[in-house]
Amino acid sequence: MRRAPPGTLKLLFQGISHDGQGRALYLRERHRQKPEEKFLYPVLSSWEYGWNIGDVMKDARAPTYARCQPIMKVFYIKSSVFHFPRRTDQLI
Repeated sequence: MRRAPPGTLKLLFQGISHDGQGRALYLRERHRQKPEEKFLYPVLSSWEYGWNIGDVMKDARAPTYARCQPIMKVFYIKSSVFHFPRRTDQLI
């Protein structure tokens, strides 16, 4: 694991975790960092799939002619598959 940046490391010694400072704030900041920034190499074999994906995603954009969420908009809402209980509903 790489060392934490000095600014992030200073958070450890400022305040109390109970108040959301100190260790709690430090851990939140470390969680926001990408694994590529925290580790020198993928620790788990499952990490290899997404390792350095940020470089590829910079050029990614949504497809021009793709259909977005056709099932959610057309099927579920119009046919009321999801039941939202009302006050008038009764169990028999």
